[in-house]
Amino acid sequence: MKLKRFLLIIAIPLSVVGVYVSHAFLLDVARFLSMHPWVLIAVIAAVVVQLLGHILRAQRTKIVIDQAATSSLRFQFGALAVGYLFNTLLPFRSGEIIRALVIARRLHISLLYTFSAIVIERATDLIFLGLLVIIGVLLIGGFSQLGLVVAAIVGVSFGLVIICVTLLLKNENESLLRCVNWFAQLFNASLANRIRFKVWSLIFGL
Repeated sequence: MKLKRFLLIIAIPLSVVGVYVSHAFLLDVARFLSMHPWVLIAVIAAVVVQLLGHILRAQRTKIVIDQAATSSLRFQFGALAVGYLFNTLLPFRSGEIIRALVIARRLHISLLYTFSAIVIERATDLIFLGLLVIIGVLLIGGFSQLGLVVAAIVGVSFGLVIICVTLLLKNENESLLRCVNWFAQLFNASLANRIRFKVWSLIFGL
C-alpha cells in the first residue's frame, strides 16, 4: 500500500500539470481534427491498434510471471501503464524498474525474477524489431541506410546475448556459475551469500 500511495502521490500531480500545460495544444489539435475528420478516424484506429498491442504485451508478461505467482491481465496492464508513465519522466527507460518493483511487491515474488522476466521480454523485442528493421531497409531503403542496419544488428546481437545467458542460467552452466561465484566473492560473506541465493532463486524460477 505504501508503494501504491507513493506512486499515486507522484503520478496524479504530474498528470494534472501535463494536462494543464498541453491544454492549448489539445485545443489546436481538436480544431484541426474537426476540419479533417478522416484524420480523426486514422487517430482512433491508431489508438485501438496501440491499445491492443499493450494488452498483448501485458498478456505476454502475465504468461511469464504466472510461473511464479498467478496474476490477472488487468493487473499486468496497470503495471505496464505505470512503467510507461515513469519511462516518460525518468531517463534510460527506468520505468521498467518501477514496473518490476510494482509486480514483485504486489505478488510477493522475487524482484530479480520479475526484472529478469521483463529484461527477457525486452530482449525478444530487440531481436524481432531489429530483424524487421534489417528486412525493411534491405527491401525498401537499400544500402543507403547502412547506419540503421548496423544499429539493428547490434540490437539483435545484444538481445541474443541476453537470451543465451538466460538459457545458460536455466541449464546451470558451470562456467557461468563460476563467474557468478567469483563476482560474489568480491563482497563480504553476507552479501556474497545473498547474491548466490538470488541467482539460485532466479535459476529455480527459470
